[in-house]
Amino acid sequence: MFFPIVIFVLIQIPLSTPIHPNWFFVSESLSGIVNFYSIGFTQLSDLMPPKHRAAAYGIYVGSFMGALAVAPFLATLMSHFAISILACGIKLLALLIAVFFLPET
Repeated sequence: MFFPIVIFVLIQIPLSTPIHPNWFFVSESLSGIVNFYSIGFTQLSDLMPPKHRAAAYGIYVGSFMGALAVAPFLATLMSHFAISILACGIKLLALLIAVFFLPET
């Protein structure tokens, strides 16, 4: 059911004209279907031996928070169009990784 929605949204994006900011919010709202942060914690607890779990959790949370800290800086380097395409592409890639490679999904 989710894939026709994604295809419908992606078909509607005109690549030759500036993208309206609402498209980013559409992709953001669709990303709530799968909670990737929780799935990552689940995968860590399933795959890591108990003695390495604390370090793995620290690296996972640190990389997530680091990405949140660096993301606003991208606005100074990239155009709004490039950031919108990058954000939609990352969300689509994360969804595909979750669907095809994570057993809990």
